[in-house]
Amino acid sequence: MKSAMPDDRGLSGTEMNTQPAVPPQDTRFGAPHANRSHRGGGALRVRCPHCESLSKVRTTREVTALYRELRFQCLNVEGDDPCGHTFVASLVIERTIVPSARPNPRINLPIAAPRTKRLATGQPMPANDAE
Repeated sequence: MKSAMPDDRGLSGTEMNTQPAVPPQDTRFGAPHANRSHRGGGALRVRCPHCESLSKVRTTREVTALYRELRFQCLNVEGDDPCGHTFVASLVIERTIVPSARPNPRINLPIAAPRTKRLATGQPMPANDAE
């Protein structure tokens, strides 16, 4: 039986048991540094290839600086016809749109061509100085 008397830190036995525990690291999908979303699943959602319900990212694993694997889980887990499919998708960083202010010399990404506005005919819009 725990004592209700305060210990030398001023906590009683019942108060000591309510201290938050350090959460364990997620090691289910790769190394101990596997990332978890801070919002419980992240904002990236894709449709389940089987039931077409939304799926959310559960974990990610960095394979290289430009390639990640994302583990998704189907959100259709309740009801009369549950799915619960878990699958892996790939995320590849392909090109630069706006260069970094702090470029990493080890990363070599092509710079995307600037987008040009086009007319309905498919021709580029004239420049501002054209009449």
